[in-house]
Parts: sequence; C-alpha cells; structure tokens
Amino acid sequence: MNDDVELQPTGDQVLQEEPPPMEAVPVRLVDVEGPVRTQALPRKTGTTQTRTLTAGAVARRVLTADPYRGSATLIGDQPFYAAFSEHGKDDDLTSAWWPASVPLVITAVVDVWVRAASDQYGVELGIVVERWATGSEHADGTP
Repeated sequence: MNDDVELQPTGDQVLQEEPPPMEAVPVRLVDVEGPVRTQALPRKTGTTQTRTLTAGAVARRVLTADPYRGSATLIGDQPFYAAFSEHGKDDDLTSAWWPASVPLVITAVVDVWVRAASDQYGVELGIVVERWATGSEHADGTP
C-alpha cells in the first residue's frame, strides 16, 4: 500500500468548511495612447467546394450566413454575378458582375448568391471558406 495517499478526510473536509477568502489582486489601469499592434489569428478550419453554374440559369445560394465564417473566396472560370441577398440575386443592377479568374473575397457574414453572367457559358466556381471556429453546418448549409 502506498503511504503517500491519505485515505482519511481531514476535519475541514468532513465539516465541509469554506476555503479562506482569496486576497484581492491590485489592478492598474493603463491608458494606451497611439497605435497598438494587432495580429490576426489563424483560422480554425476550412471547407472547399466546386459548383457548376449553368448558363442562363437562375441564381443559386452557395453560402449561408455563417457566424463562424472568417472569410470566403469565390473564383470562377467565367464571369459571374454575386449578390448578398435573395432580393438582389436575379437582377443585374442589384448584384455585382465579377470577372473570370479574379478572386472575390467575402468577409461579411451573409448569404451568397451567384449566377452565370452569360447566357452561353456556364461557370465552374471554386469556393474556399475559412472559419473562426467549428460550427454545426458546412459552408453551404448542409449538416
């Protein structure tokens, strides 16, 4: 038997006495004047996907509003339209035309709707999502 292990409770444990109060820790407030250096933290996780947008088709939601999303990058092999609301997804004036092979970086926590800009050419759309912390859904809203 190990002699270092005390099997009998102490009197304080039997009586369930409260531990002594903790001492107050002095706090000194500092007023920082001037620039403060910050550093972006690395993202916890990420997801990738490729979507095919049919030529002349209606807009399609490719990302849901995800509070865990740090950023999303969309890149297409053909021009496409992007919108951040369902109301603006099908109108050229309320969605943004985006050129081919130029990354669209989105840092807002919004739904993202896309559609092909041409009635003749479809779009292969690559989507890369970086997340602050693991959420309960994938970037496209599927569990």
